[in-house]
Amino acid sequence: MPQCFHFHIFSWLFVDFFDEVKWSLYAIAVFILCVKAMTLSPASSRSATVGEIVNLMSVDVQKCQDCCIFLNFMWSSPIIIVIAIIFLWQILGPSTLAGVIFMLVFLPINSMVLAKKIRDIQVSV
Repeated sequence: MPQCFHFHIFSWLFVDFFDEVKWSLYAIAVFILCVKAMTLSPASSRSATVGEIVNLMSVDVQKCQDCCIFLNFMWSSPIIIVIAIIFLWQILGPSTLAGVIFMLVFLPINSMVLAKKIRDIQVSV
């Protein structure tokens, strides 16, 4: 099969399909939270305004939605990297090893530099 066909399959699986799942979960979560907000007792509804409740609901739903996306990347990223290396090997041959070695050497270095910069930013704020 052509390589572009494989790309379309993975594009559908990792982007389109999980985007549909994400929005379905979003709709379900908003519905559940709205039902819960409607059934609040008068005493508990006085402690927060409608705007505060809606804001908290939207933030919570957005965090759940982001978690769904990033959990998907945890298992799919290694598979995508291996497939990309296989495709590169078919095109470039042994030269692919230079890129893989470069990536494996500079990934930890990049992580250390970014961690230091983030730590400096957090200390300054």
